[in-house]
Amino acid sequence: MASFSGILGASKKMRQLKFLLLLFHLNSFGQTMDENIFWKLVTNNSHLSLENHNENIIKELSNFSQQDILKFELIMRDRLIEIYNWNVLATFELLHPSPIFLEEGKPWEKQIDYFSNDGFLYYRCWCLSQGKEFCATLVNNPNEILKNNINFKDNWFESLIYVSRASLKLKKINEDLIDTLPNETHYDTGNFEMTGKKWKVNDIEKIYPALASYFNYKRPTSEMGKYLPK
Repeated sequence: MASFSGILGASKKMRQLKFLLLLFHLNSFGQTMDENIFWKLVTNNSHLSLENHNENIIKELSNFSQQDILKFELIMRDRLIEIYNWNVLATFELLHPSPIFLEEGKPWEKQIDYFSNDGFLYYRCWCLSQGKEFCATLVNNPNEILKNNINFKDNWFESLIYVSRASLKLKKINEDLIDTLPNETHYDTGNFEMTGKKWKVNDIEKIYPALASYFNYKRPTSEMGKYLPK
């Protein structure tokens, strides 16, 4: 006859098995992906290199169902739009200063504010990897980010926009399913506008003096004025 402790041990194993089966069931029917899980996957709490962090996201995400991976993609797009904001752009400009265009060695008379859309997208992907609170701080009070001891050295995370495709591919599911999602919130072709208070690049040091000083902000010059529209 089995001992009482042996019966308890078998019962515990059965409960664990049932729990694992429940998780499998939930994943199979796409009922687990939500914003909390999204942030757990995306936030780089372990301070890994972006390459290693990206690989971890793909591996973890591939354990979810096809429906959940598509949900992850939609949540990511929504969060990228949420930080498509003038305060966030200011920190991008301070980290990656836009050029002062020159024509024949002199400042171009029709100066424009020039920013790399792709670069700003990849920067926002990096912002997501720093977590929900960091993103909220950037949008609402960017000066507060200096209190968070964030390492800004490696701040482009382009590969994040491909993790959903890579996860589907790892599951041997057609990655082109991503293309069936609505375009309204797509980071390149979506219908959305930048939020927050607009600024001119020449005023950025006045508006964000602490950040400008911290990042040692200096705009470079570029002999490109003659190639720009007049």
